[in-house]
Amino acid sequence: MNKIKYRTKKKLWDAVFIGPALILFSFFTYYPLLVNLLYSLTSWNGLSSQKTFVGIDNFVAVLQDKSIVQAVINTVYMAVLLVVIGTLLRLSLALIVHSRIFGQGLIKVILYIPSVLSPIVLSYTWLQFLQYTGYINQFLEAIHLSGLEQSWLLNADFAKLWVCIVSTLQWTGYGMLFFLTGLNSIPQDIYEAAKLDGAKGGRLFLNVTLPLIMPSFTVSLFLLISGALELYALPLSLTGGGPNGATTTITMSIYTQAFGFNRFGYASAQSLLFFALIAIITCIQLGITRRREIEY
Repeated sequence: MNKIKYRTKKKLWDAVFIGPALILFSFFTYYPLLVNLLYSLTSWNGLSSQKTFVGIDNFVAVLQDKSIVQAVINTVYMAVLLVVIGTLLRLSLALIVHSRIFGQGLIKVILYIPSVLSPIVLSYTWLQFLQYTGYINQFLEAIHLSGLEQSWLLNADFAKLWVCIVSTLQWTGYGMLFFLTGLNSIPQDIYEAAKLDGAKGGRLFLNVTLPLIMPSFTVSLFLLISGALELYALPLSLTGGGPNGATTTITMSIYTQAFGFNRFGYASAQSLLFFALIAIITCIQLGITRRREIEY
């Protein structure tokens, strides 16, 4: 009886302390989502107090809008590049730093600094390099390779690539920490046992290290995929979505529809479909990577 009273009392105190935070979280997370759903069923322009109910017309219009296709292609293209390049770079740097090289503490700090900077600040910094009169073309001219000079941000392929490069460099240090955490958590006994069994080099990495850092892969990939699909501030400030919409992402399209054309109902429907797309992709990714996690 005393145990039952104790558990009841404990649950009440848990509710007292967790309740306020849970209420605030729900209010600022689920309430906007619910309101957005209601807006998506109207033709609201964001200014008028009247909201005409149109049902699922906005969702049908989004699925039939050919102008969104380019934004989706751009987003998927850059997301794939960011995930592949970002994962390889983060893991490689984590392995290098984990090897106890000289000055690893300073290296961590240098790599992490870009992640605390604003994407807009980084964009304007990189513009000094990527403009036609920028430092890259000046360097090429100085070493007598002026034939390689480019309008780096006015070429569709180069513009996409540079958006991915700048974004990758910004978040590499942050993502590297997840892999470092995984590498540091592996007991040395496991490596010693594997070496006794003849494992070494690439075989040691593939059969021992990689399976044991899969939880780090799960978190890193989740953040990479969701961040890449939600890319907005960087391409907006670096390229403005150009040239000719080559770097326009889905989030930029949503913003333009809402605040550029005052189609808040349409933009709300677009954002909900985008939310569903991200949820599906991340659920698939989490399911695949978590099945490969092992305990030790």
